[in-house]
Amino acid sequence: MPLLTAPGADGAAPGQAADQVSDQGVSPRDVGGFAQHLQEGRWVFHVTGFDDTCSGQAGRCRVLRMDGTSDWVPIDAHDRIEIAGRRYGRGEWVH
Repeated sequence: MPLLTAPGADGAAPGQAADQVSDQGVSPRDVGGFAQHLQEGRWVFHVTGFDDTCSGQAGRCRVLRMDGTSDWVPIDAHDRIEIAGRRYGRGEWVH
């Protein structure tokens, strides 16, 4: 079963297979159960939504998982998401 992207995620139509939006058809890679896609030469996570905190505040956001669902992860006041014990800055995720 192909991995599906979040609706409207960076040019992907809802339900479009993730490998169809990755650069050169490269399959997404698994980072702690979360999908990381190659986009414009860099590996990025797809953030599908945010809690009700404002930018510049610590909170939570939803990130696309390998199975096509999304799950909450922490995001700090510097817009870094935390996945599998590592923080990823704004250049390493897209919304």
